[in-house]
Amino acid sequence: MRFVHILCFLCLLLSVCVLPRATAVNDLQDVTLQGHVLDVYGNGINHACVSALDYLTGMEYETTTDLNGFFEFQYIETGKLYFICISANGYYHYSKHDCRAGTAYVFTLNKSASIIGTISDADGNPINNARIFLANEKCGVELSANSDATGSFRFTSSAFNQQLYPDSGYEVSASAVGFIKKRVEEDIAIAYGEEKQIRIVLNRSSVVSGTVRDNAGTPVSNATVLLTDAGGITVCAATTGIDGKYTLNTDISAGNYTVQVFPEANQNGSYLNSEPVRVSVSYAGEHVENIDFTLMTSAILCGNVTDENGALPNALVTVSSETGFAYGYSDAQGRFVLTSPTLRTGSYRVHALCAHHLSTEKWVNLVEGTETCVDFNLPASRSVSGYIKNASNDPIQGCVEIFDESSNASVDKTYTSVDGFFILDTNLFPAKYIVRVSAPGYITTSKYADLTTTSMIENFNFTLSESGKAIVNITDETNAKLENALGYLFKKNTGVYVLCESTSSGTDGMFVFGQSWEPLAPGTYSLLVKNAPGCENRFFEDAITIENGKTNYYTFTLKKSAEIYGHVYYRKNTELIADVHLEFFCPDANTPFGYISAVTCLSDAEGYFHVLTGVSEGTYTITATSYKYGIKTVNVSVLSGEVHEVNIYFAEPTGKGTITGTIKEKNGDALSNVKVSVYNGTKFLKSAYTNDTGRFTLTDIPEGKYRLNITRDGYVSIDVQNVSVLSDEITDTGIIELEKYIPLGSIKGYVVDEHGNPLPGASITIEGTDISVVSDTLGEFRITGLKEGVYFLHVSCAGYKDAQQPVSVIPENETEVWVQMVKESPPQTTPGFVFMEMLAVLSSVFIMRVIACRRKNNSRKNLCDAIPQSQAWSRTFHLDE
Repeated sequence: MRFVHILCFLCLLLSVCVLPRATAVNDLQDVTLQGHVLDVYGNGINHACVSALDYLTGMEYETTTDLNGFFEFQYIETGKLYFICISANGYYHYSKHDCRAGTAYVFTLNKSASIIGTISDADGNPINNARIFLANEKCGVELSANSDATGSFRFTSSAFNQQLYPDSGYEVSASAVGFIKKRVEEDIAIAYGEEKQIRIVLNRSSVVSGTVRDNAGTPVSNATVLLTDAGGITVCAATTGIDGKYTLNTDISAGNYTVQVFPEANQNGSYLNSEPVRVSVSYAGEHVENIDFTLMTSAILCGNVTDENGALPNALVTVSSETGFAYGYSDAQGRFVLTSPTLRTGSYRVHALCAHHLSTEKWVNLVEGTETCVDFNLPASRSVSGYIKNASNDPIQGCVEIFDESSNASVDKTYTSVDGFFILDTNLFPAKYIVRVSAPGYITTSKYADLTTTSMIENFNFTLSESGKAIVNITDETNAKLENALGYLFKKNTGVYVLCESTSSGTDGMFVFGQSWEPLAPGTYSLLVKNAPGCENRFFEDAITIENGKTNYYTFTLKKSAEIYGHVYYRKNTELIADVHLEFFCPDANTPFGYISAVTCLSDAEGYFHVLTGVSEGTYTITATSYKYGIKTVNVSVLSGEVHEVNIYFAEPTGKGTITGTIKEKNGDALSNVKVSVYNGTKFLKSAYTNDTGRFTLTDIPEGKYRLNITRDGYVSIDVQNVSVLSDEITDTGIIELEKYIPLGSIKGYVVDEHGNPLPGASITIEGTDISVVSDTLGEFRITGLKEGVYFLHVSCAGYKDAQQPVSVIPENETEVWVQMVKESPPQTTPGFVFMEMLAVLSSVFIMRVIACRRKNNSRKNLCDAIPQSQAWSRTFHLDE
């Protein structure tokens, strides 16, 4: 079987190329929403319940997964967004917003935590059928379980109850018959997928027992016996058996208690409640016996109800006083028997009432343990009957109610039959009455009925006039009809909005107002439209006019709803929080409720939320409630139709961030053990070293801009300037490249004429490169950053012949060069041997010295003194010192 699961999972990965955690994998050709529900090992979860909620219409679809965890919803509209919820036994619930029809998904469920344990007595004996309670007020969890014959019990998440969320605040308590209830001293902490084991030991309860009998010594069965503590709280309860015995043996420790008996009510020969008896328990486990009770029989009222024609069945008879009450109905022979544990000796009022008759009242004296009889003969009631029709003489089905004119109290009420007929004939004495008729869509009408001189009024007919109606067409900006929108009609009365009628739009996108039992009075009304699919909530002030007998038509267009979406975090860039209840509240004092929009939603398993209906333009307070982290509020302003992202963070910003990045060589290889130091100006903060992948991380860096100094032996150190750090955010510098360190040398030289005078502006170029410098006013030049080797200098100066000379560069050394240039025009002299000698010797003169890692102060005289004497002119140089 394990091989089959693995094979199915591999086939799934190959077929849909999924990423874990609810990743959309491909667009389907059919109009379906399908996918797989897997555990963290990739095994399909069977019988998982999957529901899909259509955001716009509110329609919900449900299905279950098969053996491979596959599910599919068919015949749904492509491209629509759905809210998916998944639950399965032994797993945490999972939900995800914005799942698109026509796409396949893979959902991964985490194994839920479990709490298991055993419960026993002080001697180690298992306790069967003990009740164990698990509660976490913060998480809203209240669960219970029963122990089995071995004393074992288990709590785990299921598809049908609350979840065992990872938390540290679970309270565990246990109770069992014959034992004292106990709460585990320390709260239980659980983590994802953890199985926590606990052991509970209960101590034996004290026992209070006795017998309940009546005043004739007969055992009283089915009586309830309650044991209450000094605070009046019920500690234990028991019921007497057929022998009248009871035993109170649960949760009783040392202390003072009260025992009282409440006999079974409403039976012939009922008993009175007992007087309370005080009981003291000296120590835990004590047996307090023979707490007996003798119950007195209550008073009994019986009799017959008749009229002029004989027995009256189904007559209601009540008996009442300040201390007792009982009621019942007469049987087919008109007989009734009333008894109650509250009917003690005293004076009572007895009232009999039956349809089509006048009610009758009498006073009787009742005695405990004694049967008292009283009979009633009910006279016939007077009556009013007639028909209700409209102006077209069509029958109307409506409500007819008759009121006493003097007290305005309702006496009788009925509804018309299909032909509009009604009759009022119960408890109508000779008096004057008001008959009021109401029907949906018609004006409520009242008439006086005088029954003082007649026992019957027939053909007391009503013709109702139609009340005003308003038919409101609701559309969006594309003129589409909006189904399932909610409409509320308000009338302003002395500055206060009073709700008069509410309804919802049908498939035609219309509200119909004026069809309730309470007709709309003529006047001006305001309309509030909420929950229209994809549209904002809107309040239309004084927009509807109701006129009796007329139907007015209106069309209102709703703007596209703004959308608010985002994620819920514990702190920025940290844990995402699921199952957070979010309420979006936008106050508006000009609306009946004081607000225009109040929308709610729940974050999904990835902490994501999205509302796209009912969000009007305005400033919202978003209240996020988490079972784990409490309540957080944020404010956001939106415009009509705007899509706005807002993320919610339960923890306050730390004011610190993180710097991370990667160090590599220029060839792309990662560099480990590179030291990365953070400086705020010249002040050192902290440093870190790169790992084997060249990655470094510097945490807890206060907000601001910093300089990074990056060093490693054998490489050229560099600085990275202006690295910005924001609170609770990660600043990634990206890839930073280091160059290997190569030792370099330099060339320093002077360019002079044949008299030793400096030649400024001479161009010195290293042949074969683009390196070129110009001598300064002293004829000096310097070329740095040269690798080891021989270089050819090409020197040129206006009016002088170009010169060329090889120069050797030694690493970490400076080579000094002296260059004497010769003018292009030959000097004026006698042709002959001297000229040729000068031409051969002085065409160019180079003086070259290598000085290791130091400068040398070379004056003009020093340069001239450095000329080899074998090649010096025969004439004397006259150089200024």
